Amino acid sequence: MNKAVGTFTKGIATGIAVGTAVSMIARPMDIRKRARMKKNAARAMHAVGEILTNAQSMMK
Repeated sequence: MNKAVGTFTKGIATGIAVGTAVSMIARPMDIRKRARMKKNAARAMHAVGEILTNAQSMMK
């Protein structure tokens, strides 16, 4: 079960990263917007990590 959750999460993270890279190439953005986007992405990844940690501890 843990392997399936990890694979699913890796797929989602890869999709988000590819989508972000394509949008940045298509429409270059200013430095402030890029920094804000990076900060929000870091927060989102941290939240996903916390959710997975909680889900794993509930399964034990």
